[in-house]
Amino acid sequence: MTAVQVGQPGVETVLHDTICGDVLSVGRTSVGYFLTVLGRDDVNVVGTGYEDAGLLLAHHGVIDVSPGGQMLVTPATEFLPEQLSSEPDAPPLRVSGEASRYRMFGGRPVDLLADAAPLRIERVLAYTDGGTRALVIGRQGLDGDALWEVPIGIAGSQPALPRYVIQVRGSTAATYANDGTAFVLTDDRLWHLRENRLTALELPDAAPSPDGPIAWIVREPVTGL
Repeated sequence: MTAVQVGQPGVETVLHDTICGDVLSVGRTSVGYFLTVLGRDDVNVVGTGYEDAGLLLAHHGVIDVSPGGQMLVTPATEFLPEQLSSEPDAPPLRVSGEASRYRMFGGRPVDLLADAAPLRIERVLAYTDGGTRALVIGRQGLDGDALWEVPIGIAGSQPALPRYVIQVRGSTAATYANDGTAFVLTDDRLWHLRENRLTALELPDAAPSPDGPIAWIVREPVTGL
């Protein structure tokens, strides 16, 4: 497995061994890299790139890893079909399902919603600077897909709870700005999320309907030499 550096030339080989199975997802922390590996009859989270690396979390998969190193994981039964397809053009498995927080070497996964129906996360869209919150597409119970804001870090004994933002339709994307607010694109509309409140943003009259990914680009300050 090779890691490609963004913004500077060069690559780094982080795993020289042959992987026995399919890699369904990959995440990185300051400690090392973490893979969801589909073996012959099971799925496990495996670490590499650090001392004594190996099996980290059995019978689970990594949905995503925050910049701060917190993992969102789900049991293998959530995304593994009863019978794996043998067709060569079958779509790849996506690691998604009832999500839990997992802190590396911190014990068992912790439910996101301890006293309510579990939150099934389909995809992570964006993290705040520092990775303490994330915007995800997910659903609860029989409800349709929606945008949720999920706290990643666990503060004290009472973790904060995920918060419903808006029902999603069509192409959906999101990004956080430097000030912790977020911009959300769904149902061909652009929204601004600030202090738990959504405000629709009006586009210029001649502007096309927004579609596709969005990003908040930080420009480094330019100083005189």
